[in-house]
Amino acid sequence: MPLFETSSLFILLLAYQKYSGDTTYAQEYRSLLEGYADYLVRNSLYPSSQLISVDAIPATANQTGLAIQSAIGLKAASVIFDNATLADTADSFAETIYNKGLGLDGKDPAHSSHFTYNYGKSSTWNVLFPAYSDVLLDLKTFPSDAWDMQSQWYDSQIKELGLPFAGPSTDLDYIGTPLLWGLLDWSKSYLISTISHCSFTDGSQILSRPARLLLRSRRPSSILHTHT
Repeated sequence: MPLFETSSLFILLLAYQKYSGDTTYAQEYRSLLEGYADYLVRNSLYPSSQLISVDAIPATANQTGLAIQSAIGLKAASVIFDNATLADTADSFAETIYNKGLGLDGKDPAHSSHFTYNYGKSSTWNVLFPAYSDVLLDLKTFPSDAWDMQSQWYDSQIKELGLPFAGPSTDLDYIGTPLLWGLLDWSKSYLISTISHCSFTDGSQILSRPARLLLRSRRPSSILHTHT
């Protein structure tokens, strides 16, 4: 999971700096971290075949979610290093993925309803859990319209047990068995979808309709522990 882990490192490091005010860790390891940022520059837009965070889904190339998280991670790195070139590269990746339609089910945002799981596979999709970090850290890698579009899509895909991690449910090439599809990452989907549909105003959290639907559909925690 090289792209997933590398981008996660920068997202977590920026979050730590933002809320602690401590920048010493990044400065101590700056030379090493800059090499990680260079890796994201070289490999983010067209991810090679690798895993994202769900081991049950086989590795595939050109995963939209990996590219999105990598762009966000690169934008976080640009803030950590105060590097405008990295910021421009991250914004360029986001422009290609969203505005130019590379990661959408249509040719551009005006003709699309959601981000795909893989480039060019218009019926596929998954929970884009990195979206929370773009909003929480105020990175603005992707425009709010992108997250509004995806939120509306989630609203249309909520099932009895909440929001599935990926779809369509009939595509067993990448979602595993129906049982895994129902239980494997339900807890993650629930949590991230709730966070992704929050509005942050003066420190308060206001849940939108998709998040409230998830809250109402939540099942006892014993369901979540069926996956180990």
